[in-house]
Amino acid sequence: MNSIPEMTQYITNFSLDDCQTGNKGFTRVLLQLFGFLGHGKSLFINSCKYVLEDKEFQTYANVARTDRGNTTERITYPLSETLTLVDNRGFSVMNNYELGEVYAQLGIFPMVVLTHKTHENYRNVKDRFENMDVEQIFPVENFTPEDHLKTSGKQGNILKFFIEVIKDVTFRVERIDNPESERQKRKEFVLKYVYDRELQKQREEPDRQREEAIRKREKADRQREEADRKREEADRKREEADRQRKEADTKREMEEADRQREEADRKREKADRQREEADRKREEADRQREEAKRPIRNKFL
Repeated sequence: MNSIPEMTQYITNFSLDDCQTGNKGFTRVLLQLFGFLGHGKSLFINSCKYVLEDKEFQTYANVARTDRGNTTERITYPLSETLTLVDNRGFSVMNNYELGEVYAQLGIFPMVVLTHKTHENYRNVKDRFENMDVEQIFPVENFTPEDHLKTSGKQGNILKFFIEVIKDVTFRVERIDNPESERQKRKEFVLKYVYDRELQKQREEPDRQREEAIRKREKADRQREEADRKREEADRKREEADRQRKEADTKREMEEADRQREEADRKREKADRQREEADRKREEADRQREEAKRPIRNKFL
């Protein structure tokens, strides 16, 4: 099973009924897809559909819609009667904390697909995931509307990924003794994970609020200093305008000095307003900082 047609047929015809122990009540494989915002999730979905369906390249997952960062629902993309890709929210960062969330939703340590195999930073990204103890990493190169010429290498990498997925699914299904008990354990695990994570967020929230209040106060201080500087500059210009007015020998020179003095007065008034605004923001930052010091009530109690 090394040719492109053989691998494609094997993947599209795969059924959980093919497992040696039967399907054990399972009928579908949902491949939960997670990834960075704007790093190729949508193009990977389009590439998978393009390779497995053997049709003209189409845009099934729209990059502007699915990677904008505020999509909360899961979107499904059937690949065969058994296999379905599920597009989840994009990550702004990828670290052990985010991987823990993926693990909680999947129940297994995730497979990683690197969608920019030819990128100069590919090796660094691969090393980063290996340092997170990710065991299965699959480099691929996405097809795009501008570049969708099928080659054995690009098709083969995507097909090999799905073959490994099927091997992993078959391995796990054949080793499940009691599917209902496994589902219950899985549910209990996810609920506990969400509960523990929420508690951790509550513990960290006061510190986060204090840090945010400090940042706002520092920003208000900087704005106040800037307002003071502008006020001092306006005072200097006003003094200069007064001096020039005293030294003026003609009516024209006096009028020019008066104009400069009025301009200095306007700038001083503007600096005063900016200083008042900086004071207000500083007071608001202090208030938030005091509120952050107050203990919060655990909503789980």
